[in-house]
Amino acid sequence: MAGRRALVALLAGAAWCTVSLTACGSSFSAGSQPGGPDGSSADGGVDVVDGSTVDGTLGDAMPSADGPAPGDGPGLDAPPATYGDITNPSAWQTFGPPAVADGGVHGGGDTYFGGAFDGRYVYYVPIEYIGDTTFSGRVVRYDTQANFLTSTAWSAFDLATVNPDAIGFVGAVFDGHYVYFVPAFRDHNGDYSGLVARYDTTASFASAASFDVFDATAVNASADGFGGGAFDGQYVYFAPYVGQGGNGHMATRYDTTASFDTATSWAAFDLTTASATAGGYLGAVFDGRYVYYVPNGSGLSGLVARFDTKASFGSPAGWTFFDMTTVHGLAKGFAGGVFDGRYVYFVPHFTNQAGGNPGAYSGRVGRYDTQGPFAMASSWSTFDVSTVNALAVGFIGGVFDGRYVYLVPAGPGGIQMVTARFDTTAAFTSSSSWSMFEMTQITSAPGFQGGAFDGEYVYLMGGDPTTPAIRFDAKTPPSMPPSYKGSFF
Repeated sequence: MAGRRALVALLAGAAWCTVSLTACGSSFSAGSQPGGPDGSSADGGVDVVDGSTVDGTLGDAMPSADGPAPGDGPGLDAPPATYGDITNPSAWQTFGPPAVADGGVHGGGDTYFGGAFDGRYVYYVPIEYIGDTTFSGRVVRYDTQANFLTSTAWSAFDLATVNPDAIGFVGAVFDGHYVYFVPAFRDHNGDYSGLVARYDTTASFASAASFDVFDATAVNASADGFGGGAFDGQYVYFAPYVGQGGNGHMATRYDTTASFDTATSWAAFDLTTASATAGGYLGAVFDGRYVYYVPNGSGLSGLVARFDTKASFGSPAGWTFFDMTTVHGLAKGFAGGVFDGRYVYFVPHFTNQAGGNPGAYSGRVGRYDTQGPFAMASSWSTFDVSTVNALAVGFIGGVFDGRYVYLVPAGPGGIQMVTARFDTTAAFTSSSSWSMFEMTQITSAPGFQGGAFDGEYVYLMGGDPTTPAIRFDAKTPPSMPPSYKGSFF
């Protein structure tokens, strides 16, 4: 745990690194640090910034809206980091379900979809209870300063105690002060949620007073059914995932410099006014200037939507689109995205919705070079990781650790789970650049939905009630990549 404490001390003293978009270095920018006079937060956590800046320097890891220009590609950390061997079972830890008082991770039959990291704590985002019968609001939090294998390191809070409709989330976003839980579902009858929940990380996790909720449908009746989000230094973006009759299409954002519970702090834009076929996005990525929405869609879309953060959110002129199926016919049906400092990766999930068999799911990763024109096919490439391992299909979510991109295995349709990892210093389309780990070496439980990274460990979030808490020892010394923009999904 010495490495973990070192990272926490580093974050507390100098917030997040902003030296480049490629890898965390040894230079850090200063940030405002709220909390007690002793420099600690209200419940003993690492300090976080106050969220009050307007120029986009929020959190010091979060670049301004126009951001530093992407570099020549991802590089190794400075000082050099030692990265873990993903194929080594001893580099993985499993624990669970942790025995916290109110059920804990999976103890009450909970499942999770995405995660967040606030500088000290890792949050597991609740979506459903066991049997997929009802949706959950029970957030579980792990203290990275404590022993992963000890139940006292884990705690839980049920958002439904703040509001009964604060359930069914998909992904979370951290803005340097608050963690936002992205609302998706209220029930299995087509009733989608727009009730965003927000936690003040400087306040007690056990207190309902530390949480707020806001219903985005107060801004627009179609502002619900989101899937993942992103943060650009001032605004939190919510990706439209599902809606009545099919895809969601109401892109929504919140201005973190304004009041959370005031409708004028929020804006919504109907993507179909910019492109008639836009909709159904599962995940969002910010690259320093642009926000990318990851295409999923009830019709298995490959249409990426990109918003220019220098433009008006409510104007079609600020939005551009590119259909990845023009690069490869099966480049569609993605679930989550990752930015490595130069490239945006689109995590493959499925190629058709027949389900229940490996052929329904995809291993074809999409990648966009942010140094190339967005509308040019030459800026895009794909690679099918199932050519490396036939079971490497059906992922949900991804994580970047400063050098490697991880694809989180969902284990759909009874498929054996394989975590795939890409070395960003090597050729994207070379099989030798990819490493695989078959999860049956450490667990027989199926299913993950998204992940998180705390500077040292990669965490996989359980999508099945029987799946334990799992993490991989990714690198030492700990450091967060500057390309981290407050969310992993």
